[in-house]
Amino acid sequence: MAATSRIVTGPESIEIAGADGVTEVRVQLIKGGAEVSSRAEPGLHIEIDEVDGAPLEVATDGARLTIGYPSIGWEGWLKRLTSFAADDRARVRIGVGPGIRVTAATVAAAVSVSDVAEDLTVNSASGPVRTERTTGSVTVRTASGPIVVGEHTGPANVTTVTGTTFVGGATPRLSVTTVSGDVAVSPTTPSSVVSVTGVSAAITVTLPPDVGLDLSVHGVSAPVVVDGVDRRGGSGPSSTSVSEPRGAGTSFVKVSTVTGSVSVVHDRSDAPEGDAGQIDGAG
Repeated sequence: MAATSRIVTGPESIEIAGADGVTEVRVQLIKGGAEVSSRAEPGLHIEIDEVDGAPLEVATDGARLTIGYPSIGWEGWLKRLTSFAADDRARVRIGVGPGIRVTAATVAAAVSVSDVAEDLTVNSASGPVRTERTTGSVTVRTASGPIVVGEHTGPANVTTVTGTTFVGGATPRLSVTTVSGDVAVSPTTPSSVVSVTGVSAAITVTLPPDVGLDLSVHGVSAPVVVDGVDRRGGSGPSSTSVSEPRGAGTSFVKVSTVTGSVSVVHDRSDAPEGDAGQIDGAG
């Protein structure tokens, strides 16, 4: 497909046929929101509901389609704009067909992704991020934006500073890095490897009732509770190890923290009902 460019200043609908060969979509927003969902038909459909301030550009280059701001560029733009007081706002809905992977980057715009079955990457400064029923590898990074990764199938990697995090689903490999944003993870596979690194964040791991636990916690003054029982050994800097085999498999959980609490429970955990990733707010 030859390179194309289209400047959008207001609401508009755009259809990209499967024959055009797009296999990657990149979305770049400052404020507003992006909602991405799957569709059965090849190609993709774009609904631009609002453009306020600078115009958007919808551009194709080979197999990549980019929706964003032509005056900014892609590489390194999020780092430059984190402290930039821009009021440019856009709200975009995208239906992606089979075989199209998605990358989104925003400053304060919310991102919502559902039912997409390709690798997914989302970066945001303060925008909330919510994914549901996704398949593949998911990577989410925020500074303060809350993160919900629900009903995911595949590996998950989340990095934040102060944003709260929930990750749940059939995630055989799951990694979360945070400073003070509370973390709740709930892998549902019989066997999984979970790594959580924090400073003062409260960390909760929920496992299916029939899954065993191999837990290693390194902390300074972090309380460790497993199924309601205090398992931390001694005071001051310490390492806590808990091994509890059960029938279905084992979750290998490694936690590194300073003062954050650690809780492991065998139960069922649902994604929070909060507004993370909703695009109808003021973002």
